Amino acid sequence: MKSLVLLVMLSAGASAQATWTPPFSGALFDSFETYSLGSDCLANFFNNGSSTFCSCWPGAGTTVGVVAGPGHSGNRFYAAGADCADMTLGVPVRRVGFWFYGGSAQTYTAVFRDAAGNWFSEPILPANWGWNGWDFSVPVELVWIDSDYQSGGGWSVDDLTADPWPGAPPVKYCTAKQNSLACLPDINWSGTSSASATSGFQVRCLGVRNQKVGLLFYSVSGRQAVPYQGGTLCVQWVIKRTPGVNSGGSAPPANNCTGVYAIDMNAFAAGALGGNPMPALSSPGTVVDCQWWGRDPPASFGTTLSNALEFTIGP
Repeated sequence: MKSLVLLVMLSAGASAQATWTPPFSGALFDSFETYSLGSDCLANFFNNGSSTFCSCWPGAGTTVGVVAGPGHSGNRFYAAGADCADMTLGVPVRRVGFWFYGGSAQTYTAVFRDAAGNWFSEPILPANWGWNGWDFSVPVELVWIDSDYQSGGGWSVDDLTADPWPGAPPVKYCTAKQNSLACLPDINWSGTSSASATSGFQVRCLGVRNQKVGLLFYSVSGRQAVPYQGGTLCVQWVIKRTPGVNSGGSAPPANNCTGVYAIDMNAFAAGALGGNPMPALSSPGTVVDCQWWGRDPPASFGTTLSNALEFTIGP
């Protein structure tokens, strides 16, 4: 039955192409070292809050999931007895790769779903801790590792890596903190992130109090959602910050939500706005998560927090 389902899925994706690529170190990486033994459905894969790596049948038993032992590197890797697993990558990627240890199956297959919902596939080489990697002609959002389970099917993977698709649109996530005027700050953007441009990508926050100072928290370590200053901190440590900006808006004595925080992240990354930008902001393929923080004296902790934005730095 699984083979029939796979055949139907692949019938739509003839135009997409995957090209074999030698080992690389992508902007996204996961070694399985941080997960509990036996876990067969891993959340926040690649340190990205919308990514997962799961058995096709979670809870199938100890033959599927994170196991202890020397993998390609480190002391943990992901193993399957007679099963398949899929990776929801969180962001569209232009290439993906992993180290693979084949068992007794005759064939293994990597099945890809592109951003348009089409499916296509490539064979996996089952060499013991051998490399398998592909460049894609279209943005890919999901990878399914499949085995010929009727012939045994055991396999293991370690040290998964990928590079986001350049120019993928930013994604908003997480929850803003309502400010003291009952307004809900909203993060937004205009333009395109670029490692080579010195301007042209504004990250803004609408609906903040007028004439108040704010700054942008940012991180290249992924998403999170934990309590912070009466709201939610949406970016993962290590967290950096931009220089402060003024929200503008109505002049005193007005007290309203006409303020807007804004910073050009291309200009900041290029060193044009001062501060100490992370070198990763000038590296194409880097995934950045960011959130506005600002002053709001009557509120809890005297601060405001926006929702968050995730974007990939383009070329």
